[in-house]
Amino acid sequence: MKKIACLILLIIAFGCTVYSQWYITPFKKGQIDINAGVGLVPVLDFEPSLAIDFAVSNNFSIGGMAVLAGKSDFIDQREQLQTTRKYSLALRMAMHYTALKNWDYYGGLMGGYTFNTNDPQKLKDHENLILWTCILGTRFHLNRHLGIFGEFGYNGNSFIRTGINIRI
Repeated sequence: MKKIACLILLIIAFGCTVYSQWYITPFKKGQIDINAGVGLVPVLDFEPSLAIDFAVSNNFSIGGMAVLAGKSDFIDQREQLQTTRKYSLALRMAMHYTALKNWDYYGGLMGGYTFNTNDPQKLKDHENLILWTCILGTRFHLNRHLGIFGEFGYNGNSFIRTGINIRI
């Protein structure tokens, strides 16, 4: 048992040593980052999102975001199913802070349009709106092309998003 415990500690120590020497530049001019994720606190049931950021300089990016949210409900006792879908399209810009190994912290602004589609008899004008919000997020790069991200900021359906990051 002691040998197994020593072997496990040795593997962990070796992994920490290798990890401490591993460094990836988290953000540099000309790179493209794609964030594919889901909302953790959605207004509707399910919310996949896709964001693309292009690095204009070593600490500034511009890009876009698309979100699709959906929900199905029974609206009366006759079990009539109503499906609501919410779409958001937005442009975004962010400043990046990359002084820590493999981490990219960013904050910025996002502006776009959110619109709903559901039963045409019940569609109201106030359900379509212009979207302005601040975003605050971070990415951790696992290797040169793959990472994970977390982001705060309202995108028309959710306040918190997480998922994977792919660098091209």
